[in-house]
Amino acid sequence: MDFLASFDKFGAVYKPKIKQEQKNYQTVLGGIISIMIYLVSFIYFCYKIYQFGKNEVNPIQSIAYEYTQNLTMNNKGDFLTFEVLGTEINPFNRTAQILVPMMIFQGSDVMQTQAFFTQDDVYNNGEVDFETQKYTPKNISLQNGIGGEYPHRILIVLQVCDPKVQKNCADDALIDSFFDQYNLLIKTTVQTEQYNSFQRIINNMSTELIFAIDRSTTFYQRLIMQAQLLEIDEGPLLPAYDSKWIFSDQLVQTQSLGQSFKSNFPALFITELSMSSVTQKKVVQYIKVSQVLADVGSIFSSLMLFSIIISSINEFLMEQELIKQVIEIYYPQFSKLEFRRLLNFGPISEVRFEGKKVDLDQFQKFYENAKTIAKNKLTVHNSIYQTSRLQFAVQGLIAREVLKKLKSQGIKLNLNYDNNFKSPRENQVQVSKSSVIVYQEIEDHVNLQFTDGDFNLFDQEEFSQNEKQKINEENQENQEQL
Repeated sequence: MDFLASFDKFGAVYKPKIKQEQKNYQTVLGGIISIMIYLVSFIYFCYKIYQFGKNEVNPIQSIAYEYTQNLTMNNKGDFLTFEVLGTEINPFNRTAQILVPMMIFQGSDVMQTQAFFTQDDVYNNGEVDFETQKYTPKNISLQNGIGGEYPHRILIVLQVCDPKVQKNCADDALIDSFFDQYNLLIKTTVQTEQYNSFQRIINNMSTELIFAIDRSTTFYQRLIMQAQLLEIDEGPLLPAYDSKWIFSDQLVQTQSLGQSFKSNFPALFITELSMSSVTQKKVVQYIKVSQVLADVGSIFSSLMLFSIIISSINEFLMEQELIKQVIEIYYPQFSKLEFRRLLNFGPISEVRFEGKKVDLDQFQKFYENAKTIAKNKLTVHNSIYQTSRLQFAVQGLIAREVLKKLKSQGIKLNLNYDNNFKSPRENQVQVSKSSVIVYQEIEDHVNLQFTDGDFNLFDQEEFSQNEKQKINEENQENQEQL
């Protein structure tokens, strides 16, 4: 059992009391500062918990760019929309078509992997809103890198309806009326996604590009989409990641093409859609409960720096109090002295005894010497030394055999509870008084038996080296005689 007890890290250490009613020296100033520190820490703790509960604590976010190949982004519907503005004529009317939408899918080898998505397919998929005159390509999928079944770029084309190629075209007069309209525009709307860390949702962000329609030229725009891997850690205690690929940004390049291009490919408006091989990785880590507690703990530790100052003050005051108590034990009249200090911590400015002033210079000499002796008495080494001197003094008066018998002596326990209990007689110990200071202003009417020299009678510092040498020589002579 002793072996197991040797591992106990919670053993209690006995702390002697400074006074009968308390073990630690405590002051009002220390109590006020302690209450303030606890109160401020508790308020800050409640504030951080409130922020944590309301999701008002900013998460840790990190962004890195990577080169990714063969990444496929599909089923990203409705992120691209084309709308014709400034017209009262519907260019997408199926019975009188003016603008015909078309999609061309191209792979890594443009000449070999090229597929067309005609206007019939566009209408059958419901990609044209005839009321708002919007054209929204559906189910667009992209891939970067080499290989794969998905296209590397998509060409979205708007052509003027040609009766030789398309059907249900409007007559030339209606087509001319359409292009003769003032302020004829086409608006491209690109939807990207951004994560809102405060609301913990993904918001759609719209980018609008507006261009004028010119029948004699071909307007060309290139949209390069940037993919982002979004990783979100919302675990309150342990990491819990949820990842998703989104389009977070786009790069737009525009160009106006002349008649030479139009003669080879009769298009009014061309949008090239592709995905960049440079991807973005964004990691959002929400604050854990442990981090909130650590934050509160750091503030509490910072506030506890004040405890160093307060502890230093308390140590100083405790030392002064103990010194005062030691001096009062030897000089009972010392408790009757009244001190006046500057701000209660400064040097002594005045000393009074029973209403009379004491010579300050003489008292300072005595007080400094008394404090030096009292400090020495408070050390453990000096206490053991004085105890040893008292032991030797008692041994010089009482025989060794008698002292040994004292170990078994004690007060007899009275277990006869039938009789009326009588408390033992209390010893009346009369504390001897001392002159404290021999001043004319202080009159002592007690017949004294002790002097100031008795204050440091047993102090080790007064035990000079010559006296030690003399005792050693006497002991050596006694041994030689034996």
